[in-house]
This record gives sequence, structure tokens and C-alpha cells, in this order.
Amino acid sequence: MAIQTVPFKEIRFTGGRFDTATGLLDVDVVGELQYYRKLVVTIAAEQWRVKNPERERLPRGFSEDFRLGFGEIGQGSCVIPLERVSQESLIDADDNFDQAAITIDETLIAIVDNKPFPDGLTISALPMFRGWCRTLRPEESLVLGRAHEQSPIFNNVIRQKIIDRMPHHESYIDDLSLSGEVRAADLGDLVGGSFRIRTEEGNTLQGIFTRDQEYSITEALHNHSGVRLQLRGLAKFDFSGEAQRILQVDYLEVSPIDDTPTGETSPSLLEMFDAINLSMPEDALGDLPSDGAENYRHYLYGWRRED
Repeated sequence: MAIQTVPFKEIRFTGGRFDTATGLLDVDVVGELQYYRKLVVTIAAEQWRVKNPERERLPRGFSEDFRLGFGEIGQGSCVIPLERVSQESLIDADDNFDQAAITIDETLIAIVDNKPFPDGLTISALPMFRGWCRTLRPEESLVLGRAHEQSPIFNNVIRQKIIDRMPHHESYIDDLSLSGEVRAADLGDLVGGSFRIRTEEGNTLQGIFTRDQEYSITEALHNHSGVRLQLRGLAKFDFSGEAQRILQVDYLEVSPIDDTPTGETSPSLLEMFDAINLSMPEDALGDLPSDGAENYRHYLYGWRRED
């Protein structure tokens, strides 16, 4: 069955190496496309929460159902025509993710024109721009739109202008990866529940989980003294980078605690023999027979010595 796609956004890499090797996408910058998707999802999620203040959790599969891809690299620097994978039902022309992409465009235009940020950009999503396009060199840019259009541009200069306008007392949302001990869990309702996890650094975070993740959470709680829960998802951070709350869990794994100190391995057979030799008195070593291998039956079983 062929995958159904619809156009989403044309992204162009310009300047520097992209002008000297047109149509070639350096593997170093592939992550910038992944980060763009992450930026769209984060802003879409924030906009959804603003519209649905009574809802604590995002709809099931909110971020997973948003798939982007490209089947070719266009000529003219490096052109990536991103397409969105269509679900079983038709994608609304004005849904959360399309609106988030428009908000990104409006944010970049506002920076260049020295105007206020657009209303659709929440303060907590603004710091996400700090991590975008870090693989680009000073003379390179990322353009969001077709060549004949007046398209928004993002590069190192634009990023710094956004950082300079950030309020340095607000929180933001970003990826989270940690391992810790589950200390409490509330099964909640049919949708899911909440839990508390103590990280390896000694901090305690509260988070939410879905019904499908309930077994892993309760298993980690029941065996909390012998296992650790590893998770990846989204969290709310303060501006210093300290995680405040787990907003979404995308991956869970319960692993037993490894009691072996890092770097410690079992001794080899030769090392064991060396340890035995070092533990024996010197006079005992002198009493060992010099023909043990030749007359081992004599020493072990009392047989007649061979000359």
C-alpha cells in the first residue's frame, strides 16, 4: 500500500557548502530537519494546551501521528520538500501542526522586522529556538519556503537575536531522558495516572503516564529497591535547565540495578593463580617438588616414582 503524503514545508539550506555542492545534503545537518519537526510538535502541543486548559494530557498519539519525510533533494543550493504522511482520515488544512509551522514563520519574520513575537508563540516554547541549526556555519542559513517567495530565514544571527529577547525568568519545554527510582504512583482514571521518580542526582520529579504504561510504572514501584526506571519524554524546565515536571512519557524500560562497580571485571584465570602464589609463604614455595609434572601420579595417588 502506497503512503499518502501532502506537502508541508519546503526547506532550503543556503550559503557556504550548500552553494558549492548543490543538491547534496550533508549528513551533519540532517538533524536540523528532525529538530524542525520537534519544534513544530512542541509549539503545536503548547497551542493545544492553551486552547484546552481543562485537559491535563495531550490526545493519544498527538506527536507520534505527525510524520514528516522527503523523497528527493531539489536543485538550487539544497532544497528539501518536506511532506507530511497522511493518516487514514484526511488531514485538516488548518490543524495544530500547520498552525505551529505558521507560528515559526511569523516568529522569524518578527525578529527580522524587530516586531513583537506572534500571539501563537508561548513563552515556554520560545527557548526551543536555542538548539536549532547549531550545525550551520556562520555563512550558512536555513530558509523556510520556496525560492521565489519572500521566506523566513534562520541562522546563527537570528538565533542570537531570539535569545537576546528571551525573558530569563520563564520556563520552557524540552526533551528529557533520565533513570531513577519510582517512589509513588497514583493509578488515576481510565486514561492514566501520575507518579514520582527520584533521579540518580537525588532530585524528585512528578510526571504523568498513560494506561498502556501503567504496568511498567507499578512494576518499578513494587520492586523499587532493586530496579530503576529509564524513561524518555518531554518535561518542563526552568530557565537554568533544571527539570520541573514530566509532561509526557514516550519510552519506558525497567532495568535491574547493576551492583558491579563501573569498570570492575572478574579476574582472569592467570590473575587468580598469581593471587594464590602471592598469598603463599616463601618457604612453602620452596617445598614444592621440581618434578611435579613428571611424577604427578606419585604425589597425587602414591604411585611409584619414575626416574
